[in-house]
Amino acid sequence: MLELLTKEEGLEVSEGLEQSISFPYQTIKRTVIFGGHHTFLKEIRRKLPDVKYVNISDYAFNMDIIRNADVVWVQTNCISHTQYARILKTVRTYGTQLCYFSCASARKCAEQIVEEDRKSSQHY
Repeated sequence: MLELLTKEEGLEVSEGLEQSISFPYQTIKRTVIFGGHHTFLKEIRRKLPDVKYVNISDYAFNMDIIRNADVVWVQTNCISHTQYARILKTVRTYGTQLCYFSCASARKCAEQIVEEDRKSSQHY
């Protein structure tokens, strides 16, 4: 988020802040999302078209999607405990980065992914 500083001349944007986010955004890291309601997934797909989305209603999804990912994001309010445990076990097995969404808004979650993608890609 942009931070505003008060100066004698008025408000100025502080130096070194993150670039603004424009969508659609192409992630640098191979990203997978588990969970999310239908409306959430519909909106976030438009914002992050290259991200893989797993249909969590299908318990038998292929866990190789995690092995081939750089980062896995989980919307925990939309998956069962059993599914979460399966995801967690697989992430640990392959050493894949695991992140959690901090809200339910598709736009804010997309922004969260972009911020993490930009931050971690500096070390990638």
